[in-house]
Amino acid sequence: MYELDEYGYIDTRTTEAGIEIGLMPMMFTIAICVNVSRDPMALPYTYRFCYPKKDTDEAIEVYRNWDGLGLPKGNWIKQKGARVDMRNPRLPMDEFEVDSYEPNYENECEVCSQTPTVTAVKNGETLHDWDLCGLHVFGTDKALDPDWWNGIDD
Repeated sequence: MYELDEYGYIDTRTTEAGIEIGLMPMMFTIAICVNVSRDPMALPYTYRFCYPKKDTDEAIEVYRNWDGLGLPKGNWIKQKGARVDMRNPRLPMDEFEVDSYEPNYENECEVCSQTPTVTAVKNGETLHDWDLCGLHVFGTDKALDPDWWNGIDD
């Protein structure tokens, strides 16, 4: 059996619902991990909710108060893990003002290898070039069609 700090957790606890959760710093985020495991033959967690490093205080507060059921509160940006890669549905898609979302047929989605990936454009300049297809950026099957990204094909 491994001690949980060997996986990089800075804290773990069992919620009132009996779910083992842990707080783990990542390279660019701080994560609340769900179903943490001490089994060295298993993954260290089932899935995680990633908060931006700048929101570490919020992540700690949510971690301390969350029951481990459903979606946690706050501005987590992604849920990642076993068969899940989802953006926070409570965050507005307009995290920044864009003129359009453009298809990039040169890159494949890092999750499912689909093309095109999504590029956010403002004033003719690339604001953000995701290595994700429309499905994994916008969270709906409709977004597999790039015409849907800008409301052309509702």
